[in-house]
Amino acid sequence: MDSEFAGALLYSAFIVTFLMAGSICLHRYHEITKHAPRAHILCLALACYVAALYWVEVLLIMMNIDWAVHCYPLFIWLGLVCVVLLYHFVYLVTGTGERLHFPMLHYLIPSGLALLFVWWDAFIPFAERYRIITSFNRIDADQPLWETVYQLMPVSYSIYIIIYGVMAYRRVWFYRIAVDNYSADEERTSMYWIYYFIAVVTGCFPKPLITVMAVNLGIPLWVQCTMVWFPFALTYLIYNAIKGNYILVQPAEELNDRTSRLVDRKRFEHYMATKKPYLNSDLCITDLLADLCTNRTYLSSFINREYGVNFKTLINEFRLRELERLRLGSNGKNHSNMQLIMAAGFGSYRNYLAASRRKYRKGVLRYVLR
Repeated sequence: MDSEFAGALLYSAFIVTFLMAGSICLHRYHEITKHAPRAHILCLALACYVAALYWVEVLLIMMNIDWAVHCYPLFIWLGLVCVVLLYHFVYLVTGTGERLHFPMLHYLIPSGLALLFVWWDAFIPFAERYRIITSFNRIDADQPLWETVYQLMPVSYSIYIIIYGVMAYRRVWFYRIAVDNYSADEERTSMYWIYYFIAVVTGCFPKPLITVMAVNLGIPLWVQCTMVWFPFALTYLIYNAIKGNYILVQPAEELNDRTSRLVDRKRFEHYMATKKPYLNSDLCITDLLADLCTNRTYLSSFINREYGVNFKTLINEFRLRELERLRLGSNGKNHSNMQLIMAAGFGSYRNYLAASRRKYRKGVLRYVLR
C-alpha cells in the first residue's frame, strides 16, 4: 500500500509538472509575433498537455486496474502522439532551410494503431481482457493468440518510440552540419540539450507501459522512481526552447544571376578587415550576402573550399584575432577580460571558450588566415 501511495504521489507530481510546462510554453507562444516562427513552441505545449493526460492514465491504472482494460488503446495513443509532437518540435527546430511541411502521416499512424486495438478489443470479452492484463507475463494455452497480441502491443510501442528517437538524432546530426555553415554562434548551435532530452524520452516513455500494466505483480518502488528524472529533463528542454538556445535556419534567397558577383579571397578578406561583420554576435552568413553581392550556397562553398573550414569556425577565428589585438592595444589594460571578449563579437564567455577550445583542440586554423 505504501508503495502504491508513493507511486501515485510521484506520478501526480509528473502531471502537475507537465501542466505547468504546457502553460509556460503556451504563454510564450502568444508572446511571439505571428510573423515570427513559433509553431515549434506550440508543438511543445501540446506535447506537455498530452503527456499530462498520459500520466493521468498511468495514475488511474495504478488506482484501479479496470482502467487499463477500458482505456488500453487510449493509453497507447496518448504515448505515441506525445512522442510524435516532440519529434515535430525537433523537426521544426532543426530545419536546414528547406521549405518542407511536416508529414501528417506521423499523426495518422498512432491513430490508426489505436483504432486497430479498439477493433481488436471488440472481439475479446472484458473478463478475458482483464485476465490477460493482470497475468501480463503468462500465456494461456487455450487462448494463445489473444495473449500474444496483448504482449506484442508494448513491444511494438517501445520499438516505435526508439525509431523516433533515432530519427530525431539523425535530424539533429544533419542540422548541426548545416548550421555550422550558417551561424557563428558556438553555444546556440551545439544542441547538446536536445541530445540529452531525446535520450531521456527514448529511455523513459516505454517504461510506464511495460511496468504499470504489471502493477499487481509487485513492481518495486525503485523501478518506478527511475522515471523521476523525466520531469527534470522536460524542464531542461522548456528552458532551452523558451530561451531560444538554437538557430532557426531561414530558407535561402538566391540573388539574380545578373546582380550576383563572384567572391575571391582578396575581396573577401578586404571586406572582413574593413567592415568587421564578425563583431556582430548574432552574425549569420545571410548577413554578408548583400554586401558581397552573392548567394548563400556560393559563399558557403567558397569558405569551405578556400579556407578548408566552415563559416562558424572561420568567423570565430576572426573574433579570436580581434580579441588578441584588443588585448595588446593601448586600452586593453583598462578593460576587463569579459569586456574585451564581448567587444570582439563573441556575445558570451561560453561562446569564446568553445571557440578557443575548438581552435587549440583541432589546430586547423594555424595557417588558415595568412
